[in-house]
Amino acid sequence: DIFERNKHKHAFYVEESYVIAWMYPYMEPHGLILKINKEPLPELDPEKVKNDFDFWNWYCKRLLSDKKFLNDAVARKTFSKLRCAIAGLYTYRRMFPEAEKAFQQAIDLYPASPEANFRMADTLLQQGKTQEAIKVLQANLKEDPKNDKIENFIKQIQEMEKINARINE
Repeated sequence: DIFERNKHKHAFYVEESYVIAWMYPYMEPHGLILKINKEPLPELDPEKVKNDFDFWNWYCKRLLSDKKFLNDAVARKTFSKLRCAIAGLYTYRRMFPEAEKAFQQAIDLYPASPEANFRMADTLLQQGKTQEAIKVLQANLKEDPKNDKIENFIKQIQEMEKINARINE
């Protein structure tokens, strides 16, 4: 309602905390956050995608070479979440190579992130890359061995694989 009543007055920007599906058609990467355009975008501008990766490649390199950042779990979680939000936009747009790269950056920023790892696995599953999804989750399990949700997700994927194999037979 706030957006609809004010979109003609000014631009909107959001730091996505939770996925809000209606926003995806309107959003585009804008540095650390996302811009919500006045009207839905038929596709993301390739130049904006290039700028997004140029920015995040530079920023990840900078952050991951900073010992203070590497020792600051809150900062690592925060920047991972920011990158994860943009990666989710790429998944929504079915821009899978970009989504995978952005999710990998989110994982690099904070390897134990359940959100980055689960959403990366989901993106891989959408492409039929079952074994890659399992590998992502197994790496996450090494980072967070007491998280039983990771093991459960791996088991679900393995069961799904068995069912698909039976269907194919």
